[in-house]
Amino acid sequence: MPSILERIRALLTKVGLEDEHLVVRMTGCPNGCARPYMAELGFVGSSPESYQIWLGGSPDQTRLAKAIEEKLHVKDFEAFLEPIFVYFKQKRQLSESFGNFCDRVGLESIRQFVTNYQSADSMTTEINELEVTSSNDDGNELPLLPVAKSAVELASAMKSTTSSRKKQPVRASRLHS
Repeated sequence: MPSILERIRALLTKVGLEDEHLVVRMTGCPNGCARPYMAELGFVGSSPESYQIWLGGSPDQTRLAKAIEEKLHVKDFEAFLEPIFVYFKQKRQLSESFGNFCDRVGLESIRQFVTNYQSADSMTTEINELEVTSSNDDGNELPLLPVAKSAVELASAMKSTTSSRKKQPVRASRLHS
């Protein structure tokens, strides 16, 4: 459990919820001795290294959570939880807890968001794999900056592209009326 909590904390930090606190409970069997069915985020063992995921219990543990996933391998926790945490960050009400948010929006809304979600990491990968070309009105190809993976790479690419261009003299002209 401690390593799972560390992974959840790292994921919360990644999505910008580093100050968020949630009630997380985990048990290795469905008997519920650890009360995962009342947690904001509950894990119930379903087979070796696989868990049911429960969402929506209240922080004061007066409302039962609901199962959103029947069997999720521990290696897939981050990929599964990231979009849920992002949705919470984007759509929560002022001071709303994670469990109260999940209960308010409902599991179907969460499933829909998860289905349509693309992480920033996957979007960056897709953008970096794009081939970009451009031309001016005369049909001549224009030099483009390479796709940068970071702001430092972008600044470096801009500097080298600008310095490698031939400098054209500036001509001033006057408008006569």
